Amino acid sequence: MRDMNQEPIHLIIKLDGEETQLNAKKEETTDGISFFKIEQEGKLITQVRKIDSKWEQLWGDLHQQQIDEIGAALDREED
Repeated sequence: MRDMNQEPIHLIIKLDGEETQLNAKKEETTDGISFFKIEQEGKLITQVRKIDSKWEQLWGDLHQQQIDEIGAALDREED
């Protein structure tokens, strides 16, 4: 299992049909809830967290399918 609290995780996923490289950084809220900041080319595009085995967007304008793709990639990295 990767320690996701240290350096950004490099993800390659398909967004809008194109292979895209994203960086994910694990953070925590002040009450200890984990979430990920997702960047594309150095720009923050969304923040996501997993609740009851479903990935949800906290901030950003991505569609649920895109959030699911990012979440699936994060799940693979945690294994």
